[in-house]
Amino acid sequence: MTKLNFIVAVCCVVVVASMADAQKKAVRREGGDKTMEKTVVGMPDDMFDMAELAVIVGVQEGKVVIDNVMDKNMRPKENESVDIQPGDVIMMANGKRIKSIQDLKDAYAAAEIGSEVKLGLQRNDQMSIASFAKADPAKMPKRRIMINRGGEGGRDMMMLSGAGMLVGSKGKEVTIEDVMSDGPSALKDADAKKGDLITGVNDTKVTSFKEFADAFKKVGVGEKVTIHTSRNNKNISFTFTKSDGGAQRIIRRTQD
Repeated sequence: MTKLNFIVAVCCVVVVASMADAQKKAVRREGGDKTMEKTVVGMPDDMFDMAELAVIVGVQEGKVVIDNVMDKNMRPKENESVDIQPGDVIMMANGKRIKSIQDLKDAYAAAEIGSEVKLGLQRNDQMSIASFAKADPAKMPKRRIMINRGGEGGRDMMMLSGAGMLVGSKGKEVTIEDVMSDGPSALKDADAKKGDLITGVNDTKVTSFKEFADAFKKVGVGEKVTIHTSRNNKNISFTFTKSDGGAQRIIRRTQD
């Protein structure tokens, strides 16, 4: 079984997956002979980011399926009421049968900006139509899509709201997976580096990813949150304001 993790933020979508066709580069681990295939900005060919509905479309068992639905507040306001759910199968797009991601991309590309795009959806045994106006890409929120692949599948990860920081599990520990170089200015002076061990959130000590996630979720939007870390046995802390919780989600899908 391969786990795919989708960590979605308003300005950043991070997809952790094992995808043979994703652009990649090999990075040598220190002190080891194994290589880890890493990152890289771009969406793989078998996925499609449909920004107007804040959904990511993928392929499951040969069907074109809504893989991930982000928070409705990430859509243009006029599309917030569109009924679309994870698992919906896209059968048609503007009257054309959809059998592949490329079919969907072609149908979407053929629609003019401002024109209506109609998706024929199958949910269980029911058919429905989801309609929206194709938006001008220049007017949509900017989002960065980063694909991180490697042999460490199945790990829990979370994008911290308001910090531009990706936190993940490493065995039984919790570590900083990445600090986005274009993240919030609130962290520009923070001493936070990839690989730092996270030991606490505010006054709560954490020794597992679940403990970290539970402690972080208890902090209210707009409140200050202090993350305690350890690096080479040196204790470090940094503080930032937690932003809208919609930017901090963990969604997992298990695929054969």
